[in-house]
Amino acid sequence: LQDLVDATRSGRWFAQGLSPRAALAVMRAAKAQAWLADRDYVAPDDILAVLPQTIAHRLIVTGDAGRGPTEQVRAMMDSIPLP
Repeated sequence: LQDLVDATRSGRWFAQGLSPRAALAVMRAAKAQAWLADRDYVAPDDILAVLPQTIAHRLIVTGDAGRGPTEQVRAMMDSIPLP
């Protein structure tokens, strides 16, 4: 999760990155996703499943991206390797 949050702050994908409070919201959503899957731990797939819906409305896409916030989040997720 921290690598994804850092990527939003790099300036490559978005004009302004996620705040610490937004990162906590993603973690809470990922915990709920894991609970719905009947697990007591969060897997990387849980974070990827909730990330676009949780953060896209919080971010401003860089001017030359040519895509919306949700598509930009997905492109960013594809460029970050999973642990």
